[in-house]
This record gives sequence, structure tokens and C-alpha cells, in this order.
Amino acid sequence: MEKTKIFKSGNSQAIRLPKKYRILGDEVFIKKMGDGLLILPQNSAWSSFVDSLNRFSSDFMNARFQPPVDEREELQ
Repeated sequence: MEKTKIFKSGNSQAIRLPKKYRILGDEVFIKKMGDGLLILPQNSAWSSFVDSLNRFSSDFMNARFQPPVDEREELQ
């Protein structure tokens, strides 16, 4: 884990991002999560999520309990 500087910019705080963490675009989505922050590029907020789906192993859901499907009367 790396450290970086927090500084004031007007009445706001700003975080200096090292070059290797550069984000393309002018705006980001930000969410406070406990004591941390989640920062996602505005132009590709969902791409990080979609890309992460490929990281699950093929047996990820094998041990999950799945209750039987309820039988219901058909609507007429």
C-alpha cells in the first residue's frame, strides 16, 4: 500500500494521486465506505464491476444452498 498527500484546495480537501493511479476524464464518482473512499471514473463506472465478474472461479457458486422453486397455481 502506498501513501499520498491530502491538501486543501479552497474550502475542500484534495488528494494527490500518484502518476500510476491517473484517472482519465474530468469527473469521478466517490462514495464513503467506513473510513475509506471508493473512487470510480465517471465515464466507466460500470466497467470495473463488469470486469470483476470474470475474476470469480468456475466453482464459486457450487457450495451455495439454493432452496427448491415454489410451485404456484397458474394465472388465468
